[in-house]
Amino acid sequence: MQNKEGCIKLVMGSELVRIRRMGTPIQTLSDIYKIENGPEREVARYYLDQGKEVIHEPFDIVVFRGKNALRGTKPDFEIFDPEDGSITIVEVTESDGNCPKGKQRDLVTMVFPFYKFEILRRPELIGLQQKNPQYRFLSERQILAA
Repeated sequence: MQNKEGCIKLVMGSELVRIRRMGTPIQTLSDIYKIENGPEREVARYYLDQGKEVIHEPFDIVVFRGKNALRGTKPDFEIFDPEDGSITIVEVTESDGNCPKGKQRDLVTMVFPFYKFEILRRPELIGLQQKNPQYRFLSERQILAA
């Protein structure tokens, strides 16, 4: 059920899940340059160039038990593919491996089981940059730090 603040609240067992739609549709270069994080900016440009619809920080999810917030997440992107109608949530991190993004994936897929979830870590960003040199997902300094 959606409340007056535009939040959806779901009861899952003994926990209450609040989903708040927020997000900024990214449609132009000026929208892209409003994104502060450099790798995220390039990821938005990459998906836009592929004809996808891109929303930056599309929603936040918070799980409560009573009045205590237990966990939450605000994904980096929601990517809609108009060709097949699929929605993919994309998280971008400059981390190499073990990072808390897996917990975010679990929370998002619990609430939206029909969404795909993709984590772009440093190795994936480097691979994308090598295949697509027109994008600068990471600087030379960031790549060498790996």
